[in-house]
Amino acid sequence: MEKGNPKFSWLAAALVLAFGLILTYVLQQAAMENERRVQRELFSFESKEIIQSIERRMTAYDHVLHGTRGFFRGSEEVSRGEFKRYVDALSLARHYPGIQGVGYSVIIPAQDMAQHIESIRKEGFPNYTPHPQGKRNIHTSIIYLEPFDKRNQQAFGYDMYSESVRRAAMERARDSNESAMSGKVTLVQEIDKRVQAGFLMYLPVYRNGSPHQTLAQRRANIIGWVYAPFRMNDLMDGILGHQEKEVVLTIFDGESTAPEALMCETEGFAAQEIGAYHNAETISVAGHTWTIQIRSLLAFDNMVDREGSLIRLVAGILISLLSSLLIWQLMSGRVRAFRLARRMTEELRNSESALKQAEVIAGLGSYVLDARTYMWKSSKILDDIFGIDEKFDHSVDGWFRLIHPEDRKMMAEYFENHVLGQKKSFDKAYRIIRPSDGAERWVHGMGELEFDEKGNISLMKGALLDITEQVRAREALAERADHMLTSLKTTLAAFSKSVEARDPYTAGHQLRVAELAAAIAGEMGFDSDRVQGIRMGASIHDIGKIHLPADLLAKPSKLSDIEFQFIQTHAQVGYDILKDIESPWPIAEIALQHHERIDGSGYPHGLKEGQICLEARIVAVADVVEAMASHRPFRPALGIEAALDEIRQKRGTAYDADVVDACLTVFQEKGFSL
Repeated sequence: MEKGNPKFSWLAAALVLAFGLILTYVLQQAAMENERRVQRELFSFESKEIIQSIERRMTAYDHVLHGTRGFFRGSEEVSRGEFKRYVDALSLARHYPGIQGVGYSVIIPAQDMAQHIESIRKEGFPNYTPHPQGKRNIHTSIIYLEPFDKRNQQAFGYDMYSESVRRAAMERARDSNESAMSGKVTLVQEIDKRVQAGFLMYLPVYRNGSPHQTLAQRRANIIGWVYAPFRMNDLMDGILGHQEKEVVLTIFDGESTAPEALMCETEGFAAQEIGAYHNAETISVAGHTWTIQIRSLLAFDNMVDREGSLIRLVAGILISLLSSLLIWQLMSGRVRAFRLARRMTEELRNSESALKQAEVIAGLGSYVLDARTYMWKSSKILDDIFGIDEKFDHSVDGWFRLIHPEDRKMMAEYFENHVLGQKKSFDKAYRIIRPSDGAERWVHGMGELEFDEKGNISLMKGALLDITEQVRAREALAERADHMLTSLKTTLAAFSKSVEARDPYTAGHQLRVAELAAAIAGEMGFDSDRVQGIRMGASIHDIGKIHLPADLLAKPSKLSDIEFQFIQTHAQVGYDILKDIESPWPIAEIALQHHERIDGSGYPHGLKEGQICLEARIVAVADVVEAMASHRPFRPALGIEAALDEIRQKRGTAYDADVVDACLTVFQEKGFSL
């Protein structure tokens, strides 16, 4: 059988098509197995992220308590107003969502009970009485709790030491001089019908100037506890938000998973929705153990990379069809495009994006700056953040030396103008260089001003948060977005070449339309991102022609009505191919609407001006100008002047007036050429 025989050509093309489809199936199965492996790794990663988020946030709450205790240590006596201002400066709802509040419980010697009640009542609480009442060896009372809202007011005056679970944690904190977390309790703040499990964290406060190195000294010199109450469901919402929406998170108190130990569980799912992946770990927080179970939902198990699967499937079928067509064309002497098909195969290979990990470690320190001496006192946590010790020069000059050289001018102007000049709160992120290890860190400083009787600044009290990992995480996210955009560009470029290979008469058509559309968008004042989207959409606007016979695309004579109607289907086909590809731009709508006209005379749906997206209106003008100015199979090129006359005459009827004006400007005034 001779190679010129049409039967031999079709047989060879059929064999290539069959091989390509089989290869596509094999590769698709291998890719799906790889996706399942990635899914297992993703579940493990998300489980660790959830557990680490809980641990990091609980560490941050511990820092809040240490900062509050440092505030008590730095003052002879802390008044109710001073305590409120300090807690307000922490911005708990903003920086530490999930915490119910920060409070102080004082120990009341039995002989001082009457005097204590009288002093609190004089502060404006005539009904104040520590509760529950009764004779006990030790009495305590919650005297400060901020924010002092309706819920927290229920705990005012409560003797936490009277209850065994709370008492065990308070004693453990007292004896260890460390934070201690209680077991599962019901907070006295529970005023809703739907009661949540709760727990508390305590940190002891010892009498200023008294020793507390030994157990006996600690028990003798303790005067109270700073503490934080937590409602479990509110806490998890504050820590995780919607992070666990595709998994079920269950937390038990201690190592038992009995129903009575349940602290919280993700709601809103049925038992049959539980998936196949499961992870269980125990963590220790402030000397107390939690058991954390994480299970996947079917929604997670069934989750696949639809974009990647679609691209692989479409690319495989397109490559198979294109390779088959090219073999047939080569053997019949019509085109020599085998090398192009091989290059396209190389270019359409999928690359996997690596999962990133971003740790966000919170660190909080407190300080008090004396505006008269420009000297500041700081907590140990703040010194650790700065990488300094007590020998460091705790002056404003010393602080400026810690600031990164590139940020010093900015911070000097901010401190002089904003804080000292305008007498506004300090709230600024900046970089430091730690003397202890030379490391560069990002910190966020906050401070509230206090004034003397003459209105001059006397003190600035505030806190410092280490935000280095947050900054690095944002940078990593931005980098990943760039990688995703590059992947999208590669996919669209491959699709564009697939179309061009089917229709040699319009080679480069989509590229020229994309360049003209981008120039028009720029002239209309679009930002660079939107211009980029129009360029990408225009470069693939004829992807639907992949389903049309090559003979029809290259027909040298006028099309019949039936043939023209068949040609018109490419807009809808292009939309169907592109609609499921995630993109920040309306690339699918551009493919669907670029033949629509604002007077309703276009196709495929006869849309009018308000129904056609602006990007598609721009590509429509660019498409008409390029098509008329270029050679077509059924006619020679008409020239650029004829093309511009066409859009000028139909300005405001078929074509958007603003788009036409911009197109005429780029050609006649900006020197654009095809």
